[in-house]
Amino acid sequence: MQKYRGGERGVARILLQTATDHCIKNNCICLYLGTMDQFKGAQRFYEKNGFIKIYSAELPIDFPHNSLDAVFYKKNLD
Repeated sequence: MQKYRGGERGVARILLQTATDHCIKNNCICLYLGTMDQFKGAQRFYEKNGFIKIYSAELPIDFPHNSLDAVFYKKNLD
C-alpha cells in the first residue's frame, strides 16, 4: 500500500532500522548486502540510508553470495 511506502512510516526503513539496531547491540561493526542491478529503487533506498557501493572483491570471504546479485553495499556501524 502506498501509505506504507517512503518517509518515516516506510516499512522498509523500519525493518532496516530494526536490523541495524540488532547488529549494533550485538557488536557488529558493519553491514554488507547485495542486490540485483535492475533494482534501482532498492539501490537508492540503501544509499539514502548510509550504505556505500563497493566492489564484490571488498566483501568478507564468508559473505553468502546470491548468483543474481551484481551490486554490493557496505554500511559502517561504528
